[in-house]
This record gives sequence, C-alpha cells and structure tokens, in this order.
Amino acid sequence: MAQEQFFLMATRCCMGHRPLLFFITLLFTVLGSTAKERAKHAGDYFTLLRHLLNYAYNSNINLPNAEVLLNNEIDWLKRIRDEVKRTGTRVWRDHPGGASWGHQGAPGFPDPEKKYHIGCEKGGANLIKELIDDFIFPASNVYLQYMKSGSCREQAIPVCGTPATITAGCEALTEWEYLPPVGPRPPRASWA
Repeated sequence: MAQEQFFLMATRCCMGHRPLLFFITLLFTVLGSTAKERAKHAGDYFTLLRHLLNYAYNSNINLPNAEVLLNNEIDWLKRIRDEVKRTGTRVWRDHPGGASWGHQGAPGFPDPEKKYHIGCEKGGANLIKELIDDFIFPASNVYLQYMKSGSCREQAIPVCGTPATITAGCEALTEWEYLPPVGPRPPRASWA
C-alpha cells in the first residue's frame, strides 16, 4: 500500500527527523483540499497521518508546530461538522474523528491542562462535547431535545457514519484521557 511506503520513507530512509516532520506538515497542509478531493481514499490518508503522529510520539520527537497543527485540525473538524449539518450529507466517509492528537506527554503534544482546555474548559474548543453530540451520538442529543420540548427541530445526522469512523471517534475520546466529572487525569507517575 502507498501509505506503508510513505511511512517507511518518512521514518526509515534518512537519519534525523526532517522527513517525518515534512510528511506530517504536508499531510496537514492538504487536509482541506487534496484530501477532500480524494475523499474515497481518506481512510488511507488518516491512517498514515495517525501512524506518523504515533511514531513521533513514541520516538519522543518534538513537533515544533504541533499546537498550530492541532488547532487547524480542530477548525477543520468543525467545518466538516457544519457542512454535514448544513447539507445533511457526509462528505468524508472515512474520517477518524480527530483521533490524531490523543497522546499525552510527548514534546509538542498537548499536556493534560491543554487537553482539558481544548476538551471542555469554558473558553476552549469544547471538542469532547462536539465529538459526542455531533460526530458519534447525535441521536442522543436530538432525543434529549425531544424530551425537553416535546418536538424535534432537526434530524440527527452523525458526522461519523460508518463503523470505522464511529470506532475512531470513540478511540479519540478514550485517547484524549478525559473524564467529565473530574477533568484531566493526573500524570501517570502519580497513579502508582
């Protein structure tokens, strides 16, 4: 597969991390254009991106522009959600629902406080609620609206509409390491 070949080129062909950083940045650069035009193959695109980010995390490689890339991905997710709500159809069948940035502790990746801010803190991106309400379980939100008001004003159209994308969305929630009642989890060292 092409994604495996790109992964090998990014991680094994040269000494140093420049090819890896180049490929990660390139994949985020084409997120809203080329990747959308070739939505049929988006599963391979997102798998490659997730594998490259996992490699960077596991190899303790600093992503100097990680916060910008994360913010761009969140903005992109919100645009996709808005498009699905506006048109009533899914453009991306194989999008993994933001599973790329679930890691904790690596240089350049969000720390627990940043994850909490992005995930649920007032003034943050509210990513956790939006993943649950719009990407994975929109019918629950519509049902709650029905129970409160006695009528439904909208149809529940999940952004994640295939088993693979629903699974990826749930994995994103799990990887994000967020528990609603208590906020972010403490660092792993304090669990012992």
